[in-house]
Amino acid sequence: MLAPFQETLVRACALLLTPNHDFKEWLKTTVPSNNIFPVSLDKIIDEEVLYNHSITFITPVFHGQEELGHFIDAHHQFILHSLLLAWPFSMEAFQASFTRQSLGELFDAAYYFYLINFLGPTASHQKEVACSVTTIRPKRACLEWIHKAGIDELDDLALDILRKFGVALLTPSFPSREAETNFIQEHCSRIWAIGLRCYCEDESRWPTERTYEKLFEWFDCTTCYPVVDLTQMHLTKKAA
Repeated sequence: MLAPFQETLVRACALLLTPNHDFKEWLKTTVPSNNIFPVSLDKIIDEEVLYNHSITFITPVFHGQEELGHFIDAHHQFILHSLLLAWPFSMEAFQASFTRQSLGELFDAAYYFYLINFLGPTASHQKEVACSVTTIRPKRACLEWIHKAGIDELDDLALDILRKFGVALLTPSFPSREAETNFIQEHCSRIWAIGLRCYCEDESRWPTERTYEKLFEWFDCTTCYPVVDLTQMHLTKKAA
């Protein structure tokens, strides 16, 4: 899949960690003494707020779940600190909980095997260039098309499973929501092609109406900040 975009594939993957419901429950018991959130925490922190506090880590390409697990374990403290910096309270508020809660309990993980460079031919090689990661996740309209298109190997695919897969785009650091919107509009046809090609190479089966408005009916296009590059960290295996 994605063969036409082979030249823009980055030799890395994107790991998106999003605070989940257990994280929200953890907040209720961990930070009240800091007087940061009012009693009405449930009304303030909904699913959208939790997703907006996601952090994307650019990681090496791993060969198997075990290797990914070793990498996360080796850099657990750094990853957790990075995630908590997205919230408006000090590290001291969490120190006592570090040993009682694991990353797997507090965060939902989405691992994007395809990371496609939208920064341009040279910018992705310059480490000082600020960037974001835009995730392309299929919605129900995409699932319905998959079933109608007769893609045999995906006949039994359910939406909750489908949404665990997608494509990540290495995109610029947008100064405003307007700039992000303009960028997606400019690259709309390419984003459509990338999103559809994940499931079907035959363009004759693709929907004919591939407009900017329809794009958001078929896919969640979400830009994630901040992005932390972990590709320079070497995999450390646990001692036997």
